[in-house]
Amino acid sequence: MDFIHCNICFEVPKNGGRTFFLTSCGHIVCAKCVKKNKHTTTPSRSEVCRTCKSTCDYSEINRNLDGNSKMFFQSPKDLAAQYMINLKKVLEFQSYHRSRFFKYQTEKMNYLNKYAKAAQTEIKKRQENEKKILTEKEKLRNYCKERAQQCQELEEQLSRCKEELILLSNKYKEENNHRKSSRERERSATPKRSQNNQFPQLYGDTPITTLSMGCTTSTPNDPCFLNANPNAISPMFQESPVVACGGDYLTTPALLGLPKTSQRRSLGNRAEMPTPSFFHL
Repeated sequence: MDFIHCNICFEVPKNGGRTFFLTSCGHIVCAKCVKKNKHTTTPSRSEVCRTCKSTCDYSEINRNLDGNSKMFFQSPKDLAAQYMINLKKVLEFQSYHRSRFFKYQTEKMNYLNKYAKAAQTEIKKRQENEKKILTEKEKLRNYCKERAQQCQELEEQLSRCKEELILLSNKYKEENNHRKSSRERERSATPKRSQNNQFPQLYGDTPITTLSMGCTTSTPNDPCFLNANPNAISPMFQESPVVACGGDYLTTPALLGLPKTSQRRSLGNRAEMPTPSFFHL
């Protein structure tokens, strides 16, 4: 190390020679120059540098020198090689961790992209479903409006039907009451006949009235006695309960309106029965 010398007396180190010191301000001083200054062989830690006149610390130059100060006395080639090794280690260390971090970021980015695409697809699907739901909601709203309107129309129709039913019921009651009152008036105006004399006597003075279709009755058909129907004309055209049928003589079954045995089987042929002759009696 040809650069080591005392910055005051310019003495170089020799085997068995003086001891040299390194100041904290970066100067090299031999023990002789330090002794001249303080008359001691070991400088204090708060010594004044004779080169720059600043307060500094002294460290003896030997193998026990600290690492920060020791590197100034190493060979630049060895130091460069060591620095290259350290630089390579630093680069490898940083590159390893950088690659790991970059890989993590890449995977995270890919995951985020995949998640974003899935989210976009889901959002698009939900938007379509929302549109469908809104369309169905609008259809359902219109359907409910139509059904509500239809229900209202049916209720109105039902109310009208109820009113018509009430009117018809009242009208029917009025007609029924009027019909009952008319019947009561007709019954009160019609003379009543006793139950013991509902039919005229067979051998009375009442002449026998001949009718069409070959049937005769012994008494005239009086609507007052035969039927209490308010319509007094209809009983005149009804059949008499006393009928005379066939033969030369008027028999009791004929007077009572009973047909013969052979004629009972063919009641539908009553129009062909001959009219009896009452002049032979």
